[in-house]
Amino acid sequence: EWSASNTDYEAGDMVSFTVSDSPERKIVYKCREWPNSGYCNQGAGFEPATQYSDMAWTLMGACTGSMAPTVAPAAYAGVCQYNKCVMVETTPNCTPGSTGCSCTAGMPAGPGCTKKVETKVCTDTDVDPWSNSVDYVTDDVVRVGTQKFKCREWPNFFWCRMAAYKPDLEPNSVWNDAWIEDGVCPPGQGLTITGVSVLNPPAIVPNTPAPVPSPPAPVVSAVPTCPETCSSNGFMCVVFGVLSRSTCDSNMIACIAACHP
Repeated sequence: EWSASNTDYEAGDMVSFTVSDSPERKIVYKCREWPNSGYCNQGAGFEPATQYSDMAWTLMGACTGSMAPTVAPAAYAGVCQYNKCVMVETTPNCTPGSTGCSCTAGMPAGPGCTKKVETKVCTDTDVDPWSNSVDYVTDDVVRVGTQKFKCREWPNFFWCRMAAYKPDLEPNSVWNDAWIEDGVCPPGQGLTITGVSVLNPPAIVPNTPAPVPSPPAPVVSAVPTCPETCSSNGFMCVVFGVLSRSTCDSNMIACIAACHP
C-alpha cells in the first residue's frame, strides 16, 4: 500500500492505492525510472491518482486477488574477493647524495638519512555490498547479490561514495557514471533446507514419483477488456494516447471500477 511517509521507493517498485473503501477497490502503480523515480519519495505532492502522479508513477491496472509475496533474497554464502592494491609509503635509510636522499653528498650516513619510497601492496579483499561508510576509490569493488561492480577512475570515483550512485541491477541507470560491471562472484554454497543442498540435490531414486509442482502464485491481473463505453473512455486512451496522461489515469480508474463492481 502506498504511503506518503515512505522515502525508500525505487524505480520499478509497485504499490497499491485505494480508490474506494466500500466496495474495496485498489489500483496498482509502478515507480518510474530515474530521474522520475525521485518523485516517488516526495510524499503527498506526487500521490498516485492525483494531478502530478504521472511524473512519479505509472498506472499498471486493477489490483484483484492476492499478489505472491516477494521471496527474500538468499544471503551469498560463497567467497567473493578481489585483489585490492594500495600504495604504501616507507622511509628507509639511504646513502648521502643518492637520488631522493635527505642527506647531501659529503654528509655522514646515519639514521637521519632517509628517503621516501612508495611500494604497491596488494591483498585479497572481500567484495562486500556498497556501504555509505566507505570512501571508495578507483578499482574498489562492491557487489549486488553476486554481480560485481568496479569504481571508475578519477574524477568519477568521487561519485562512488554517494548513495545516489550506488550500483543496482537496473541497466543504463545513473550508477554507470561511477561504476562499471566487473563480472560475477563464484557460485556460493547454496541454501540448505531440511538438510538438503539446493545446489547439490540428491539423486532421485528410480520409480520414485517426481514431486508435483506447486501451482503458480497469483499475480496482479492485467487491465481487462472493459465494456465498450469504458474502452473508448479509459483503456483505449491509454493505448493510443488520445487524451493527456492525467485524464487517461482518471478515465482508467473509472474503467476499472466498472469492470470490477
